[in-house]
Amino acid sequence: MLDFAQIYKQDYLKNTAFYDIISTKAVGPKAPDHPVLRFITSAVDTVLKQKVQVKDIRKLRLQYISDVCGLLPALDKHKLWNYMLETAEGKKACRIWTATDIIPAAAAMIGHTELLFKHVHIPRDILEPPCAILPSAITAAVVSGECNILSDILKYLKRNLRGFQMTGSWDEMRVAAHRIGEALRCSVRLHKNAAAIAIFEFIAHYDAIANSMPAKLGEQLINDCFEHGNGDMAYACIVFDRNGIYCQDLHELQNSKAYRLKPYEERLLLRHGHKNVLQALIKRGQFDPNACQSSTSPLKFTLQKRRQDLALVLLQNGVDIDAVPEGGDGKTVLWHAANEGWARDVKFLLEHGADPRIPGKPHKSVADAAFHSAACRYMIGRVLKEGNSNIDWKMIWEDYEQTRGWC
Repeated sequence: MLDFAQIYKQDYLKNTAFYDIISTKAVGPKAPDHPVLRFITSAVDTVLKQKVQVKDIRKLRLQYISDVCGLLPALDKHKLWNYMLETAEGKKACRIWTATDIIPAAAAMIGHTELLFKHVHIPRDILEPPCAILPSAITAAVVSGECNILSDILKYLKRNLRGFQMTGSWDEMRVAAHRIGEALRCSVRLHKNAAAIAIFEFIAHYDAIANSMPAKLGEQLINDCFEHGNGDMAYACIVFDRNGIYCQDLHELQNSKAYRLKPYEERLLLRHGHKNVLQALIKRGQFDPNACQSSTSPLKFTLQKRRQDLALVLLQNGVDIDAVPEGGDGKTVLWHAANEGWARDVKFLLEHGADPRIPGKPHKSVADAAFHSAACRYMIGRVLKEGNSNIDWKMIWEDYEQTRGWC
């Protein structure tokens, strides 16, 4: 029996893609007897029956199994986990499918346009997931990076989607817009930026779809960019959220205040975002690293949320480490860190040049603020005596342990 809990642990520790491990197991010489892997191999066999016979069918089969396993990142992680652990939900998901229904998604994944459209009769065949284990055909095209197939799919949808004039209702268009929005979010999460741009342009040139998009799609796209580190698409998603448009020439808009981050977006970015997204938004002028929300500076907020990686990006982009926020209490980030006893943050700030002599009177000094933390007192005392640059910060904790009890 395949231990997926152990595989998940390996994935977490080695930072490898979970679906890569599953793919390796599925195409191995002794593939485990597992419902999800059986489903994937059955799906591939169904697709192969539709194709002309080739010389090396075994090699092609293994390649297709690997490709279809590549669709797994498009699935919800919690659901995928249930499928892999063979819970009741997972077993049910593996049973509900028919051979014909899965062909469009599998064909889109392996890049077989003719086979895809041979089994597509209405837009729903492309937009709806055939079962719980596979995403829709349009999402499969996004995951595979098959931009030619994605382009053909979008052209098909533009020709065949029916609006209010044909059906007397906008329901079909709203459902289509929802599914297209899901594919767009998937492209942003997986950094399939060419696919994301193609979908953005499709929406921009198809008013009926643009007007039917979910109201919170733009906000969701921004969150996806932040959490999955897609800095290249972050600005495009911000513009889409504000105006509902995709602008090809983003440089024309980058200095507009209308496209800067909102306060809650800044907090989300500084708490859950990736450093390359923060760097990209600072470079474009969408995020001011020196601006303060209320009395909390971005530098202080990142350290409070244990995001020293983002704090380093802020410092690299000109943030004054000794700045006193306007409208605040007149104290620096170092003072607050010392007062709270955050030794890890005090070390980070001192290592990057923070001056413990600021703020001056009438405030309590940084050294006095660190009264309750021996580690903070030790580091601040050494900086006051030796200076920031004369201390080997890599050895600071060893030095502290040796002198413990004397500070």
